[in-house]
Amino acid sequence: MVSDMVRGQTKNIAIQPLGNKSIDAKETILPSHIDLRNGRLNNAGNWEKRPGYDEWRLTNILKPVTLLLPIGNGYAMTSTGRIFDLTSDNQNEIVNNTILSGTDHPQWVKHNDYVIICNGGHPINLIHGGVSYLAGSPPAGARFVVRVGDYTLMSGYKSDVTEFAWCAANNPENWTTGDSGNGNISDSGNAIRNTIAIRDKVYHFHDKGIEVWVYIGGSNVFVRHDGLYINRGIGADYSAIFANDTIYWYGDDHKFYVLNNGSPQVISHIYKNRIESLSNPSEIYGFDLRKEGVIRWLAPTDHICMVYDYINNNWSEDNEWLNGDWSKMRIGSYMELKGEQYFGDTEPTGKIYRWSRDYLNDNGNPIRVYRNMKLIPSSRGNKIRYNRMGFRIKRGVSNSNDSTPEMFWRYKLDEGNWSNYSYLDIGATAGDYDPWLFETNLGVGREIDIEVVHTDAVDDVLTHMNLTMEELGR
Repeated sequence: MVSDMVRGQTKNIAIQPLGNKSIDAKETILPSHIDLRNGRLNNAGNWEKRPGYDEWRLTNILKPVTLLLPIGNGYAMTSTGRIFDLTSDNQNEIVNNTILSGTDHPQWVKHNDYVIICNGGHPINLIHGGVSYLAGSPPAGARFVVRVGDYTLMSGYKSDVTEFAWCAANNPENWTTGDSGNGNISDSGNAIRNTIAIRDKVYHFHDKGIEVWVYIGGSNVFVRHDGLYINRGIGADYSAIFANDTIYWYGDDHKFYVLNNGSPQVISHIYKNRIESLSNPSEIYGFDLRKEGVIRWLAPTDHICMVYDYINNNWSEDNEWLNGDWSKMRIGSYMELKGEQYFGDTEPTGKIYRWSRDYLNDNGNPIRVYRNMKLIPSSRGNKIRYNRMGFRIKRGVSNSNDSTPEMFWRYKLDEGNWSNYSYLDIGATAGDYDPWLFETNLGVGREIDIEVVHTDAVDDVLTHMNLTMEELGR
């Protein structure tokens, strides 16, 4: 039992989790989270475990799953360009001679009964459970496809990198007659690197900016609106994401942006150093996980998955934990189908996983929920005696997966060596659900770094970290 007669002032240092990878741990003064991983902000503002995943479907092609389509009972496409019906586990490939022959990230759009898919090869059409090449002479080699009203638009083809084209009204298999047509962005020398449509506006991204075209109907159909030009280019083609009724993207200046009332607004100040350290940022791609209110951007070479919570304007990272070390997330494609979340494997497994709060690990591997923070309590730089650390945890969470779950933590003073890990029982024996756990006599120093980790397959929440301390002299 720990005595309540502990000298000093007690403060809750469980500040709102806000990952800040631009902070140098040796330079920070205010309490700051240096690193946050594998968690999310819940409605109470606490850091809790992110969803886990488990295997859901398996194709019969041992290749990465590059596209998931939330149509019917779901479809998957592997890097071979072949498509599978996900109604059951019977590896039901839609077998014919039609495959998507390009090599770029697949993009798709639904236009009436047509589901049109582009990836730099000949566009294909998934309709009524069958697959065929899209007829009507669509642009060969199109990488991007969007829909605006009665029109499907394509862009990003190598034969003319500045051109985009649209089909005849309500006929995605007519690209040559009627009111079909094409246009070119005005910035010569700049290729279209992505195209996103929001209602009547079409946003063409290129190296130096974003050109906006507007649907007006009539004989012109689409016209350029120079007054809406956005003076910020794109640095990674597939980083541009439509989410939260606007556009987010990785810019040409190593920053992430949101389109705010027609202007680019930086959202990545606190992650600046991390982003600038990426070895190949042009490969960044991402997905809107609408059910969670986050975008996950992945940088494959660096094995980094950056998570931007656009509801709370918060950054963190997700990783898998394999063989005692951080590993990459394997999200190569994503869909939300009938209220559930799924992703396709980047590895050559042909697997599709369900992503859910129901799963407390990653397909059998632990989820390492991690937070690292630094505090300098004295504004005068005085030494501090750290008398007690108290953790308030949701306890009584043992289950069939783990009957003795633990949370563990360690600390260091004045940039010294880390202490050994201390283990905190969060399972609780029968009848013992006291949420407070304590450790005393931490030592003396001017600053303290704290690392808190949880990997067991149980549902827990850390709500308070109370540090009791006395300010001493210099």
